[in-house]
Amino acid sequence: MIDRLVAAIDGSEAAKRSLDTMINLAKAMTIQPDIVLVSVKVPMPPLTGMGVVVSEDLLDAYYEKAQQETLAAAEQKLSAAGLKYSVRKELGDPAEFIVRAAEETGAKMIFMGSRGMGAFGNLMLGSTSNKVLHLSKVPVVVTH
Repeated sequence: MIDRLVAAIDGSEAAKRSLDTMINLAKAMTIQPDIVLVSVKVPMPPLTGMGVVVSEDLLDAYYEKAQQETLAAAEQKLSAAGLKYSVRKELGDPAEFIVRAAEETGAKMIFMGSRGMGAFGNLMLGSTSNKVLHLSKVPVVVTH
């Protein structure tokens, strides 16, 4: 039984289409699954003297605001569809956290977008999507 799905949200158009695909699938299921929205930001690399200019609290507030903005539209779509969801936010390697979130929550599938750039880029998966496909033990749906 598919009782939980992970949706990786990064604000891209492909991720938005992936979420729409997941919502359509979830609404068609007899028992609607719980959704786990995952937002991962890659932290800025530390620079010498940066702490003098930008405090850790300021950086934390920046990441929190950026993730809230990234997740807002997805949360609105899920609420409008009447689907239950939870949110997981992290700083670090996106692919590793997406896979870990699926494992820790017992999700049966991962939905995510691929960010191709131009004609050649559209033939290849993005590095995060590719890494998730290789690390995941559950099916991954990648939307272009």
